[in-house]
Amino acid sequence: MMDSGVLRLEGGLTTLAKASEDTKILSDELAIKNADIAEKKVVVEELIADITQKSEVAGKQQKIATEKSAFLSVQSVEIAAKKEEADRDMEAAAPALLAAKAAL
Repeated sequence: MMDSGVLRLEGGLTTLAKASEDTKILSDELAIKNADIAEKKVVVEELIADITQKSEVAGKQQKIATEKSAFLSVQSVEIAAKKEEADRDMEAAAPALLAAKAAL
């Protein structure tokens, strides 16, 4: 009876020792993976900062482009109006120009 109790205790101690060893191995592996994750986190944070900065620059450039586009649209309308006015002036001056050519 005593021998079976001792055997059971020895088996329990062996199981505990194995569990302790497995826990140490897993703990070491976890530490390595945590270090790897920390390194990758730094890289990702740098990428996020870079992307954020580039997005801000792109947003500013987009705003400038939109403002220029609006300005050019107004200029285009003004140019078309001036061209139309110049065409009317040329049309009105055409008879005088023809008379002047004929007089030469």
